[in-house]
Amino acid sequence: MKSGGPRAKPFAAVMQSVPGAQVQGDGTVEVVGFTQDSRQVRPGYVFVCVRGSHDGHSFIPEALERGAAAVVVEAGRERELPPLTAMGIVPDTR
Repeated sequence: MKSGGPRAKPFAAVMQSVPGAQVQGDGTVEVVGFTQDSRQVRPGYVFVCVRGSHDGHSFIPEALERGAAAVVVEAGRERELPPLTAMGIVPDTR
């Protein structure tokens, strides 16, 4: 029997396991995967903005264009997102 693919879960439920996380926007949006590489975002994914040689927060528009259902940002880096998009705010995305 074939699997139907990744199982979707509500973003807010997933974020409950992250210490210090807050959810803004539509926490009921269903997510199927996570990535920190905006080029790997697929519809239903969560884009995690990681600071490094490139600041992932700069790639939020690209991730949303690729279908990200939610983004995870560091506290103090929040921004306006389109309707039906969720945002997780955490102390540190690393």
